[in-house]
Amino acid sequence: EERFTALFNRVVVLAKEAGLLDEKLRILDSSAIVAKVDVARHLGTARDADDDRSDRLDRRGPDPDARTGHKAPTKTWYGYKVHASVDPSSDIVTAVATTSANVADVDLAVPLIDHERALFPAHPRPIRQVTGDKAYVGRTKELNERKILDYTIPRKNMRQKRGTWFRSATQQRPQVERLFAEGKTNHHLGRSRYWTRWKTHIQSLLIFLTMNLKRLTNALQPIEKEPATI
Repeated sequence: EERFTALFNRVVVLAKEAGLLDEKLRILDSSAIVAKVDVARHLGTARDADDDRSDRLDRRGPDPDARTGHKAPTKTWYGYKVHASVDPSSDIVTAVATTSANVADVDLAVPLIDHERALFPAHPRPIRQVTGDKAYVGRTKELNERKILDYTIPRKNMRQKRGTWFRSATQQRPQVERLFAEGKTNHHLGRSRYWTRWKTHIQSLLIFLTMNLKRLTNALQPIEKEPATI
């Protein structure tokens, strides 16, 4: 896992050196990864097993790290979450983490930011703003300690000033959702090929590494348009 992480980090550093990364904003989000498990077979029935506990799949499944996750009241899955930090100016993924599906998004907000900050220790302020959906509410203090403005979308019961910078940051948030869609469509991001968290994390790293390399290559070697024929 460490070797793949080092390789991923090296590409992020190359993107920074090439001038692709903007220090202004990072978008945080997570996406579901379904475990490589036959849920119906391992879940069984509560009547047969005399077990009606809601976590019985977590206890019976062959993947020791997979868990049941809830992204919305109507969306439940068994497996993992991939968490990512994205630079919207280049669509470069700057940090990746993979957890069991029951881990809260907000718990990864600061670790994702710190991961990228550690890549550029000589830079006084490599990230200036962070945005994410309501799942990332609650880390304003930690971000401010790092001189980062928290532009997370507030919950309905929260009072928060929403100035021009806030609106500009939150309007860019859908970009990370498009990246996840690309990963699922082209690179099998939505389903794990393996058991255990660390193997699933390597899969996530390789997918985002591939996507980053594609963007880095296109930026450094833009496709030349054929001259128009007269």
